[in-house]
Order: sequence, then structure tokens, then C-alpha cells
Amino acid sequence: MISNSDAHEKVGDRNVFQLLNRNLGYLLCVAMLVYLLGMLTYGERFPFWEKAYSHIGTMRTVSGYPNTLALLVFGLGMLLSSWICYRSSKMRTSQFDNLCFIVCSAGYLLLMVPCDLFNAVHSIGGALVFGSLWLFSVIHLNEIHNEKPGYKFWLYHLILQGTVLPYAFLYAVKSPTDQQVQKLAFIGLFLTLKLVMNERVRISNLE
Repeated sequence: MISNSDAHEKVGDRNVFQLLNRNLGYLLCVAMLVYLLGMLTYGERFPFWEKAYSHIGTMRTVSGYPNTLALLVFGLGMLLSSWICYRSSKMRTSQFDNLCFIVCSAGYLLLMVPCDLFNAVHSIGGALVFGSLWLFSVIHLNEIHNEKPGYKFWLYHLILQGTVLPYAFLYAVKSPTDQQVQKLAFIGLFLTLKLVMNERVRISNLE
């Protein structure tokens, strides 16, 4: 028989997973909205395949035209994403989860710095965002495997590592193809985050 305290804890975990799942959905929606509005307000035709997501928020376009509107869209999107992550850091009792979202929140703030102004600062922000969300996914994948071993653990890892790690490698070696692979890494990371949190909610509902 489950004690009242254990039952209360499980209900609490279920609610937290649902809230985190919702917030990750908001984070994805903001990213997609920034991409869409950023391309529409970019100072010229945005070179989607040739340039990274970050180039939406540059001070000037590739050809040197002012990029004020897209820069504003990008900055507001990063600020909102930082706030979502900060709110998420207050939802869990796990110190590791809190730390992941605090780091991610700080990373989004650094991403507000245009990459054509201070690329080093901007790059650190991107690394913090990708790194913290990747680590969050890995840890929760392991928790899922410990609670309910099965094929989903390997499938979700394949999606995550098969998209994020190649991008990290190509970015590190400054490959000219890293911008194309970044789109796949973005999709793979957020898809895994949503799949993982949906699974955490499903497992908590069974307990």
C-alpha cells in the first residue's frame, strides 16, 4: 500500500512534469515564431540554408543593410525564452533540473548579444542553451530507462545524439556545412525534449 506522503509526492511529480512539458512547448513555439517573424522582417531575403538561426538577430544583414526589426524580434524572443526557463527552474525539487534551466536562462540572455557584434559572447550563450537542454534530456532519458526499460530509451537517444552531436562536432571544426546541420540539431533536440517529457507524464500517470 502506498502511504499518503508517497501518493502526494507522486501527484506532485506528475504535476511538475506536466508543467515542464507545457513550458517546453512554449519554448518551442517562441523559437519557431522568432524564426518565422525574423525571416519576414530581415533586412533582405534571409539565406535560410546558408546562415544560422543566430543571424536573424544581427545588427546588419549579409549585404550590410540595417536589420533593426529582425534584431528586435530576435532579442524579444530570447528574453521571453530566458523567462520561460527561469520559471521552469522554480518548478522542480531536483537541484540538477533547476541548474539546467538556470544555465539555459542565462544562455538565452547571452544570445541577445548580436553575433556580428560580439560573436564570442553570443557563441557562449548558444553553447549554454544547447548544452543544458541536451544534458536535461539525457538525464531524464536515463530516469525513464530506470523506471520503465524499453525501446524508447534507445530510440530517443538515437534522435538526440544523431542530430545534436554531429552539429557540435561540425561547429567545433568550423565546417562549412554546420549551418545546414544546425536545423536538424534544433529539430532533434526539441523533439526529444517533448518526447521525453510526454513519457515522464505517461509513466507518472501509471503509478
